[in-house]
Amino acid sequence: MRVARDLVARLVAACLVLVGIWIVAAGWSIHQTRSVRRQAERFLAEVIQLQVGTSTVSQVTPLATKYHGDVVPRDATPDFSPPSIMRSVLSLFRVSGGSASGIVGTSCRVDFRFDNRWQHWLCFSPLTRFGATLLIRDSVVDHLSLGLQTILSGPSDCVVLIREYHKGQRDSGFPSRADPAVVIVSLSPEATPAQRAAAYSISLGCLTKLRGCRDTSEMAPAVPRGIE
Repeated sequence: MRVARDLVARLVAACLVLVGIWIVAAGWSIHQTRSVRRQAERFLAEVIQLQVGTSTVSQVTPLATKYHGDVVPRDATPDFSPPSIMRSVLSLFRVSGGSASGIVGTSCRVDFRFDNRWQHWLCFSPLTRFGATLLIRDSVVDHLSLGLQTILSGPSDCVVLIREYHKGQRDSGFPSRADPAVVIVSLSPEATPAQRAAAYSISLGCLTKLRGCRDTSEMAPAVPRGIE
């Protein structure tokens, strides 16, 4: 009987130690994710200052260096045209496979990634990812894509995708689509300042929400809804 009590006491002590370790690790993950969010917010504020069709590679290089952008040379990208909606989503949230040297060529793709992986692993929050892709053609920014994605356990994820073109826009309207699961905004050179402000006012607070953002109205609150 005494042996059984000692065993129970040891198991309880071991559980308390494990719980304590988890609490410390979870607290660290929340702190780490808040740091990622602040960095993502600074990046967003800077990247939307770029003018598609006007800004040059000299303005992109500091961003790639500061925010660890992955640079993929043009000759490593078979289709260098502005990506379709599906390819935009896949490009924004995949592992780039490029170089994080920060050296941006005259024609290349530059990918940026931010996520809440530690909070997802240790606090069981939904995995949330924010990404950006810049296409550089002849030393000029030719295309910009921004995306925010929450991976949910339900039938579909929540995705917000903003694409800004220099020319050749294929999806007109503001937004192109807006429903609870998906928001797609395609900005042409004719987009008004109010439209650009609404499109880029995505909520990066979704990175640090313990429950995640479960609807695109939380992720992009300024974009009108009800468009299919």
